[in-house]
Amino acid sequence: MPIIASQHSWKDKDHKPLTSWPEDCTVQWGGRGVVIGKEKSYGTAFFEAFPADGGFIRGEGETITLAEADAFAKYERKMACDHRWARKGYTNGGCICRRCGAFETRMHPILKLGSWRAPLSDFELESALEGWGLTSSYPPGHPRHAEDKKYRRRLLLRLRLNGIRLPEPPDEKISMLDREHPYVKKCRDITCRFMIEKGTEMPSEPEDAGAMETFFSGMSRSSIRWALREWCDENKIEHPDFLKDQGSKAS
Repeated sequence: MPIIASQHSWKDKDHKPLTSWPEDCTVQWGGRGVVIGKEKSYGTAFFEAFPADGGFIRGEGETITLAEADAFAKYERKMACDHRWARKGYTNGGCICRRCGAFETRMHPILKLGSWRAPLSDFELESALEGWGLTSSYPPGHPRHAEDKKYRRRLLLRLRLNGIRLPEPPDEKISMLDREHPYVKKCRDITCRFMIEKGTEMPSEPEDAGAMETFFSGMSRSSIRWALREWCDENKIEHPDFLKDQGSKAS
């Protein structure tokens, strides 16, 4: 049985995932997800899996059961594939397998001159809000631990340079679904307060992005809006204009 995200103790709790997923794979799902695309947006049931060895798998369908079947078929293709990784337009290290279409961070990020002072991307802001994005995805001794930790350190310094002064992350790996971890809660509070008080605008869509990058960018922006609305409601603060424009109601 895989690791089930904590929100499913109450949200979409009737779905029982397949026992075929690895025991160290974290899964989550939803009956109504919104995908924000470059040309159009659409609603769908979805199922997402986060294997312990890295990567991200998402399935979609008319029901959660069908979405999980779609995700598991992708997982099986990934596990059976002799991967050939390519950047496919990604500059942050993300890669797409040219054979099976799987996604993983497999290469070094491409850094541009002056990138330290570039505006924060939607992924960077989401990482600040979630906290876990600043901790290494791999345990000490793993061949990718040192490089991954270096990337996370750069991200922390980028956030601080832009005014979001987050504390040093713990050495432990934090699950991307553990929203109640003390470090995650502290990062979310600092980042939301900064964005609301400074009137920080939402990041713009990446230019000349491919389909997958546009998809993940849309997911990040949706996650940021949801976190900001929740934080405003918890602190009895009126939603800023850039959230109201997205159909949010003022508190």
